Amino acid sequence: MTIKDKMLNSAKLMALSTELKSLETGTLRTLYGQLFLACEVEGVDIKSFAHEESAQIVDTRNKITELNTLKPDVTGDSVQSKAIAAAETAQRKVKEQGLKSELEKQQSEAGKKLYGKFKGNAFSSVKAVEIVAKIDIGEKKKADLNDKIKSVTNDLPWYLQNPKHTAIGVAVLLCLLFGAYKFYGWYNDPVRVTHRYLAKSENDRAQREKDFAKKNEVEQLNADAKAKEKAEVDAKQAKSAADQRLGIIGKAFSRFSDPASLIVLDTHSLEGFQITLKGKGAKEIIGMLNAKQYARLVGVLNGVEYQEGDVPTMESIKDALGKLVHFDFKLFVTTPGGGILNAEGVKGKPVMAIAFATDSSLSVDLIANWKSDPDGRGFYNDWQIRSGITVVTACDPDKLFERVRAIRNECENRRSDFQKKVELGEMDEEKIRPEIDKFLKIQVENLRKWLLEQ
Repeated sequence: MTIKDKMLNSAKLMALSTELKSLETGTLRTLYGQLFLACEVEGVDIKSFAHEESAQIVDTRNKITELNTLKPDVTGDSVQSKAIAAAETAQRKVKEQGLKSELEKQQSEAGKKLYGKFKGNAFSSVKAVEIVAKIDIGEKKKADLNDKIKSVTNDLPWYLQNPKHTAIGVAVLLCLLFGAYKFYGWYNDPVRVTHRYLAKSENDRAQREKDFAKKNEVEQLNADAKAKEKAEVDAKQAKSAADQRLGIIGKAFSRFSDPASLIVLDTHSLEGFQITLKGKGAKEIIGMLNAKQYARLVGVLNGVEYQEGDVPTMESIKDALGKLVHFDFKLFVTTPGGGILNAEGVKGKPVMAIAFATDSSLSVDLIANWKSDPDGRGFYNDWQIRSGITVVTACDPDKLFERVRAIRNECENRRSDFQKKVELGEMDEEKIRPEIDKFLKIQVENLRKWLLEQ
């Protein structure tokens, strides 16, 4: 190849390279930017295809908007003030141009990704279709130029294949060598060496403080997490304990949900009479028992006002249960038509009550010596839940005393049997309870049958 041919091909290579660069940085970049804007107007989900570029575009636009809102921070009409304002405006314009150039580049990159995604697919936008067609033409032209450049380059010797780049490379290398030499002397200057040592020491100290603060922060976070976890565990345990205590309250007090049901009136001997439980606070207590407001009842019996959601402690429950079974009710017997109970009682028979204790003692007591109602409505006597099932009757005292002695002997024998079963481990308090209830039910029923025969 002659020198003339080498020069012509070299010039041709430069022209083709310049045309290719103009196509890439001019026409195609503009078309890709237009494609992005068209897709943005059409509502295409750009973020899913070009997430990073989309975020950069939004950030650059915001910067341009913020820059446009700025005004020169200068007041006065002096020449100096106007000069400063003009300088600031010029700086802002330069910065704005730079941001706009960056925005165009970002839009072009996003458009390039959109073109790659939708290439060959149908666009709903006529504008986008037109732009894609132009991009296709540009890309085809770009491919043709690359083929021509490759063909021309292959015909040139290696040192002329890119003479511009070769010259630039040599110049850059010389600059780097000279810069390295100057930098070596500057870097090893004693003053700078001392400054670097001091700066490194200060950085190391700051890093140690930072590490120590981070360690303390981590330890505090761990401590907070453990405290939170412990609080949650404590709350669950407290809730579980409260639910358990509520169950105990319900089980303990439900046995006495209707104290009046423990009173049995012998209607054969006391025809027309009525039985009522009275006393100071009796109505309120019976009402709460009937309504199963056991937690509230515990507070009333103990003289404590509980807040909503509070559950009494076990000691409070035990105290309240003891106070309930020992509460001083008044067993009030209403006489038909009113009247005062005299010594002869009813039809010459004194009124008495036989109380069967429902606990494991199985004791049997007689209630007599009634008090007259001040309004003449009947008579009353002291009565407690612990007195147990109470049969109110009018009977010959000698016969009744004899009958009660027989019942006491039977109860004493049964109580001894229960104690022996407990000692032998055959029964416990929970198993004895239904047996006691069954036994007392039979004794009361037998007593009522006996009273019918008197």
